[in-house]
Amino acid sequence: MTQTYNATITGQKPVWSRIANLGSCLNEDITLDIGKDTLTARNVDESHVALWEMVMPSEAFEEYSVDSSYWRQGADTVPLPLEMVRRSLRTMKKRADFQTLRLSTGGIEFESDYQKVWAPSLESTTTPKIPVLDYEGSVTVPTAWLLDALLAAKDYSDLAEFDIQPDSMGNDYFCVSGDSTKESGTMVKHKVTDREHDQLSGANMKSTYAVHWLIPVIRKIKAEKCSTIRLWFNGKYPLKIESEWEDGMTATLFLAPRIDNEG
Repeated sequence: MTQTYNATITGQKPVWSRIANLGSCLNEDITLDIGKDTLTARNVDESHVALWEMVMPSEAFEEYSVDSSYWRQGADTVPLPLEMVRRSLRTMKKRADFQTLRLSTGGIEFESDYQKVWAPSLESTTTPKIPVLDYEGSVTVPTAWLLDALLAAKDYSDLAEFDIQPDSMGNDYFCVSGDSTKESGTMVKHKVTDREHDQLSGANMKSTYAVHWLIPVIRKIKAEKCSTIRLWFNGKYPLKIESEWEDGMTATLFLAPRIDNEG
């Protein structure tokens, strides 16, 4: 008897690698929203400090076929264990190799030229809610630079402070500091040349984040060949980190700031 699939999605190895590597920074399971033209993966850490989303247009895949009755929206999502994705990737030998995800009412399958893995469908779950926030501005920095800056901050502190500071020539610098208010510390600067808005300077822009969350995420974004990262931040909103690839895939991470209560 021929198996009927509700969705058949075929992509090259880098597509599935991004899902497996970036998604696992927060949790071992992700949820999939399967739309007419877009596949969206999301997950959240157990403490709800961090939230991750990856949006993949159908153009990023070799094949994207979804039955109209199976479009998933909002609360009705497909859970996907990332260990299953990683196992299927181990036997893929080249970046150009293809792998197909098939979803049916009874199960999940991954198949490449080298291996096929399958598992029963898990119970549908509620998808994490993505915040809609009105940020004042953003900056774009090289991924490798941001990783080095965070590693430098980690030498002095478990926290990294983000800030925008001008110099006497009117140039703005994005700064990453570790223990910058104490007797010893570090501050790494990058000249801002690509920003979304001008309202970036000021004390309210200073934000502090835990490096143990940031370093693994930025390291994996770098490993997945994304050369630049756009950052949205200020003192009252979560840090928003967005990376984008040439095939149109985007990954966004929200990380709650470290808030010190005064008075």
